[in-house]
Amino acid sequence: MVNFYLFNKTRTIIISNHPIDKVRKKFGHSYEIINTIKDESSIEVIKVKTLRSYPDYKVVNFLKTTWTLSEETKKKMSLSKIGRKMDEPTKAKISNTMKGKSNFEGKKHRLESRQKTSSTKKGICTHLKHVWIYSPVYDKERRIERRNDIPENYRLGRSQEIIEYWMYTLLESNKLRHSTNSPKEKQSN
Repeated sequence: MVNFYLFNKTRTIIISNHPIDKVRKKFGHSYEIINTIKDESSIEVIKVKTLRSYPDYKVVNFLKTTWTLSEETKKKMSLSKIGRKMDEPTKAKISNTMKGKSNFEGKKHRLESRQKTSSTKKGICTHLKHVWIYSPVYDKERRIERRNDIPENYRLGRSQEIIEYWMYTLLESNKLRHSTNSPKEKQSN
């Protein structure tokens, strides 16, 4: 996405595919986005049309340039690094800078990133990985990964018969475990 920024104070037009934060940091906050395009091949056409409207403005290209290396160049770069050893002071310096730090220390996720992560995790039962659902209409049970994906005619949880069976077996096992019969009474019976 390429934006055309108009800065009236400095009478410049900035053409940039960088995030808005970087443009603000480099050029300031008083701007107006006059055009946005997706196709980078049409930058020159839009640039000419924009200059017709603002003939006395200076145009600055602030574009990220990306290029791909050929396989031959990658191979040469790889071979040049093989066998090269770092000296001990350099290793110690790198080690000291990495100690006690995580790569994300002192940083925060943006609000959009946090909301995206939150929405993808909503409804996932993290301790079980799956959630039981039951359909009284079809008299079926099954497990799904997300609580948000419950199909029509299904409800969250197990069937009532299974729950009653579990409760019955739990009570019976507790009765056996906590029976008041001592070993002497069992011998007399």
